[in-house]
Amino acid sequence: MPFDLDQIAPAQPVPPVKVAWAAWLLLLVLIVAAGAAALLFGARRFLPTTPVAFWLTVPGLPALGWLILLCFAIGRQQARQTAAQDINLQRAVETGHALKVASIPLAVLAAAYQLDALAVKISSASVAERITRRQPQLRHSADPQTVDARWLEAPGRAWLPDMLDEPRQQAVLAWALEALFKQIKPALAALPEGVALRVFLHVDTQVADEAVRALWQDAWAKYASHLPASAPVIARGLAALSTAEAWLERGDQPGQVPPTLLFALQLRPLLQALPPAGSAEAAVMLLLAGTDAVRRFGLQPSAALHRPERRAPDRIEHGLRHALRWSGLTGATIAHQWLTGGAESAAQQALLSVFEKHPVGVRQTPELRGQHDLDRAIGNTGVAGEWLAVALVAEHLKGTGVPQLVAPETDGQITLAVITLF
Repeated sequence: MPFDLDQIAPAQPVPPVKVAWAAWLLLLVLIVAAGAAALLFGARRFLPTTPVAFWLTVPGLPALGWLILLCFAIGRQQARQTAAQDINLQRAVETGHALKVASIPLAVLAAAYQLDALAVKISSASVAERITRRQPQLRHSADPQTVDARWLEAPGRAWLPDMLDEPRQQAVLAWALEALFKQIKPALAALPEGVALRVFLHVDTQVADEAVRALWQDAWAKYASHLPASAPVIARGLAALSTAEAWLERGDQPGQVPPTLLFALQLRPLLQALPPAGSAEAAVMLLLAGTDAVRRFGLQPSAALHRPERRAPDRIEHGLRHALRWSGLTGATIAHQWLTGGAESAAQQALLSVFEKHPVGVRQTPELRGQHDLDRAIGNTGVAGEWLAVALVAEHLKGTGVPQLVAPETDGQITLAVITLF
């Protein structure tokens, strides 16, 4: 189930036990005086006749009544104190359990991506240093106009404007699978033979499912033949980062997430139509696993993906607080933010405002150079965008070692997750 620390009963102030001794001593005098008078004038025949017993009884009985009242008053205060302490103890137990379970991350065993490079090799460093920028370009030498878009090109293949997009996309898919599997091959080889691997394919392409599955199985046989082959389900929709929260929702055992291979591909029309302005093609592949598998198989993760929190703009502050709590870090330690959806969007601006309320290191970087807008640098990468941000951070961590925040936006909502070294 999703964890929400705000749903746990708030801490209660523990009232001290206070005795107003001046007032109680005055009350003692009054009670003893009134009680003694009542005994002397109303019940004298019942009083003992010996002098010692007489003078012990006359002030003693009223004093005993005063003592009973004092103990009752102190007992009520102690009861309120104990009740508040019990509530706070229960809160501490519930909070501790939530933090213990929800703070278990997902291990990133390997991450790879493919993007059009143009004249500059695109990398997390080139994006972070603002070297990579989207540039208008020609689709082919005879194109009458430039296009503000980015696309993948399979090496050794040339395409003419009168050709169909589907063969081009199929060639790009085959090349991307080959390139990505090569990059994560060492991590796949580290998995013991026979380990069941969950596979998720998210593709937005004109290539038919049968062809996608055939190309996938060819690449699998070449690079992961020691692992059981499965016929993956092909999804055409977004590969949402928030899915990772569902993977971690395994009762009290989020560390039991099995090894998982995720592949996301975004291709666009290019030959028969102009690609959308500001768009980009991208392919990304990540190998993930729960912490139990990491320990059991002696794996070496490159990063830890902490539990993501997806929120609408009016709940972003709530999501950021929880994303930071799951990582065990303060906002001041986060000097890099990787976002999609555009830094000027309403949701991203709302997040920036939250950075001011809850000091986040990104807000303190000169000219917001810690904020990395992937739409501006690369383009809108569609179904691949959210996990592409994770792959870029995993790569950037190798060089910086500092915790970073991913904040992809889709449909006006932002998913927040902290990524750290494992």
